[in-house]
Amino acid sequence: MSTKRALTDLAYEIIAENNKVMSFTDLWKDVLKMSEETSGDISQFYTDLTLDGRFVSLKGNTWDLKEKHKFADSFVDVEGLSVEDDEEDEREDSEDEEETIEQEEE
Repeated sequence: MSTKRALTDLAYEIIAENNKVMSFTDLWKDVLKMSEETSGDISQFYTDLTLDGRFVSLKGNTWDLKEKHKFADSFVDVEGLSVEDDEEDEREDSEDEEETIEQEEE
């Protein structure tokens, strides 16, 4: 039975050893080099990295270990975001489409 390490565990090890922020593409390349895989699902890796609480995404699609950053540096304030705005935009788009269809039918 082979023991295959999770790609996120490899990513953690790579960032910890380098002791620096890494771009996502460089991290992906290094993870593939260390893993038993010759290719992989980059979108799944990105998702796993995002969901893994040990990592933090920084500006410019760079990644680092969350333990090296203050909470304020990695916290995203979502209180100012409003779902209502998105719903309103969708309604306006839908109304525009209906008007276009009506004009085409005339």
